[in-house]
This record gives sequence, structure tokens and C-alpha cells, in this order.
Amino acid sequence: MTDPDKTEGESVFSVMLSAIEQATPKNGFNLVEVDEYEPPGEELYVHLHFDSREEAVEALARYRRRHPGNVFYVYAAEGEDPVLDEPGRSPGGTA
Repeated sequence: MTDPDKTEGESVFSVMLSAIEQATPKNGFNLVEVDEYEPPGEELYVHLHFDSREEAVEALARYRRRHPGNVFYVYAAEGEDPVLDEPGRSPGGTA
């Protein structure tokens, strides 16, 4: 029987962590969509990259208005302050 918490020898946690690392930019900010119906490791899709926080936050608001049923976050590069959705909560990128 296959272990549902493993994906080809890797734990689901490891696969998801790798996907987050791939979606996190080296610099600036990425607008990322989460497709909750995709398997672990394939659920993150980077839509756009921004150099400035302001542009990323504006795009996030725009995408959320246009696609209210979809889940979007802004992932910040390491060293950048995270873009928080709610006080004390970091949706992606660095914490």
C-alpha cells in the first residue's frame, strides 16, 4: 500500500517546501496563485514578478477582485519584509 504522505520517496512536506522555495523570488516580489486541486508540489503558479512592494500589492488586489474564487499571495524575496494578509500572518515567502 502506498503511503499518502509520501510522493516518490519524498514527504509531502518536503515537496511542498520545495515548491514554496521555487515560487519565492531571489529579489523583489512574486504574485503567486495557489491551485488547491493540484497535487503537492504543483499547486503554486507564479503569475508575475515585481521589483517594488507597492506594485505587487496593487496587482494582488486587482487579481483578487477579478478572480474572487482563486487564492493569491505575494511571495517576498529573502531579506524583504513579508507581505502580510492579516496581522501576524505571512502567507508565503520569508516569515
